[in-house]
Amino acid sequence: DTMWGRGGSTGGSATDNDVFVWRAGDAAGNATDIIKDFSAWNGTSGDKLDIGDLLVGLKGSSGSNIADWVTVTISGGDTTIAIDIDGNGTG
Repeated sequence: DTMWGRGGSTGGSATDNDVFVWRAGDAAGNATDIIKDFSAWNGTSGDKLDIGDLLVGLKGSSGSNIADWVTVTISGGDTTIAIDIDGNGTG
């Protein structure tokens, strides 16, 4: 299954190999998507996050640090991935 992040959406299937896709302009401001039943891709099965379109400015940008664009926080059983679409490290 392919699911599109547009802010406020939830999704996921415990039995499918899902791809969650975000594109530039899907949601303005600080949109939040919640994915349930995510199982990380292990090379043969599992779910994937497609955030490539949100990192357009990172491609070909010399000296950029991925940490200015993407941060990952783990708390308990939850993982939060924050994307800064302009890479200035301010959210």
